[in-house]
Amino acid sequence: MDVRRGPGRLIRLRRGARGALVLLALCAAGAVAPPSTVARPILFVGNLNDGTVSLIDAQSLRVLGRLNVIPDGNTPQDPAQAAVYPALVKAKGVNYVQGIATSPDGRVLYASRGYLGDVAAFDLATGRLLWRLQISGVRADHLALSPDGARLFVSALTSNEVQVIDTRTHAFVGSFATGDWPHVLRFSPNGRYVYNGSLGNQLRPSGLDGKKQLTVADPQTLQVVRTYQFDVGVRPFVIDPDGRTMFIQLSYFNGFDQFDLQSGQIVRSVKLPVTGPGAEMQPKDYPNQAAHHGIALSPDGRYVCDAATISNYVALVRRPALTVAAIVPVGDQPAEAETSLDGRYCFVTNRGPGAHANFVSVISYAKRREVARLAVGQHPQEEEEAVIPEDVLRAGHYIGAAPRLSSVAMTHRRFRAGHGGSRRVARGTVFRFTLSRDATVTIALDQLVSGRRGGHRRAIKRGKLVLDAHSGANERRFSGRLAGRRLPAGRYRARLRARTADGLRSAEAVIAFRVAHS
Repeated sequence: MDVRRGPGRLIRLRRGARGALVLLALCAAGAVAPPSTVARPILFVGNLNDGTVSLIDAQSLRVLGRLNVIPDGNTPQDPAQAAVYPALVKAKGVNYVQGIATSPDGRVLYASRGYLGDVAAFDLATGRLLWRLQISGVRADHLALSPDGARLFVSALTSNEVQVIDTRTHAFVGSFATGDWPHVLRFSPNGRYVYNGSLGNQLRPSGLDGKKQLTVADPQTLQVVRTYQFDVGVRPFVIDPDGRTMFIQLSYFNGFDQFDLQSGQIVRSVKLPVTGPGAEMQPKDYPNQAAHHGIALSPDGRYVCDAATISNYVALVRRPALTVAAIVPVGDQPAEAETSLDGRYCFVTNRGPGAHANFVSVISYAKRREVARLAVGQHPQEEEEAVIPEDVLRAGHYIGAAPRLSSVAMTHRRFRAGHGGSRRVARGTVFRFTLSRDATVTIALDQLVSGRRGGHRRAIKRGKLVLDAHSGANERRFSGRLAGRRLPAGRYRARLRARTADGLRSAEAVIAFRVAHS
């Protein structure tokens, strides 16, 4: 099927929907850690020039560390690849991390290693290289993992095919044909199909650069079930949960299109401003022909998050009207967009080059602005968020051990909050506890009052005390006043819990006390 959008222009697709869609897919496939396992959402960012992958806590927005994905060296292991490698690097530069994916149990990271020409698997807990496979082309491009984690799909760029790996046997089990230079891979929201977008051979002039197409295949039989032909390269795309609507970015186009997958037609085009460095560029100067590269959907369906690569901004486009809600300035050459699993953020990598490169911009959908910038490695591009067990993160030294509260006590468990009352009752008290590591400790104070029936007590929250505590013994004096007001006489409980800077929490400790009449 041919899809055209006017003289000399066509349509191009790329990355899939993430955020809530990904979370649903993870849950359906068992990718989220079981309820009995303590886990946290982690954003993985591939640093193309470093050969590393940064790990970011997607809730606290803390960078936890990096995983080396070229522990076996920065040159190809395969002799044939090694022979052409110097020419590749001279022409295109290094590329050690083109695509990434994580296993459903959160214990294995897969990486396609660009011009090393292979796919490798790593134990996240130890960083150990588990296995590697050389692909048929000279560049191992994007990856997609089946929802059940059984099959890993990789675009073999110069071989014009997608190769498929059995993740249990670590062997190739088949392939399917694509257009020229297959690039982005993404599963449909229901997991029934895998989509691949091809760029066209960028070494050839326009018109002679081969097939630019979207290829749709059955991930089980590897049969191609449909193709859509385009006039320009297919780049990032995102699929609506209905499985019928796609938002796509195309080579050279400053914006994106809404594409109907049933009719194969462009429904609407959204042309966005050309600003910053882009205003001085000719299309022939666009990096790898990409004016915009990176697109995501908010989980409520209200916004499209679009990375304007040559113009150094992110556009939040309101649905269904497809009007611009916000233009958010970011760093140099924003290159990928990913919605967080909790739906709050659009994560955008700024790959550079430039002074404002090598970090992730965190765009709040609710606030419609950048709320954080997180430093990562050199030339960050591909992103993947997954739920990772804390025992894996702890073993890999990305986080420390959870804090432990012990020896929780009060100098007086019956005290008065004012100057009146019996002098035989102490005025105020001191909370004491021992902490295994530095953390912020919150002491929540609840008054226990009799219920209407059966004498059961219910808790009324009166307030809390917060202190920065250190490893070892700690004290917190308490006068019996909160915000200048005395606690009413009665029975109470104090609930203590510690939280470290990297987001780990202790078990809650509870101690009862009584405030006497003053």
